[in-house]
Amino acid sequence: MSNKELSRLAVMTKLHERRQTISQASEYLGLSNRQVKRLSKH
Repeated sequence: MSNKELSRLAVMTKLHERRQTISQASEYLGLSNRQVKRLSKH
């Protein structure tokens, strides 16, 4: 996995564990809240 993929995985893991909000994750990843919500469903 690339560094970008690993950092995305870390952010999504924090989001799943509720240690980070969707807004914080979207800001860090450079995505919209809607895109982060869609990614977190999988």
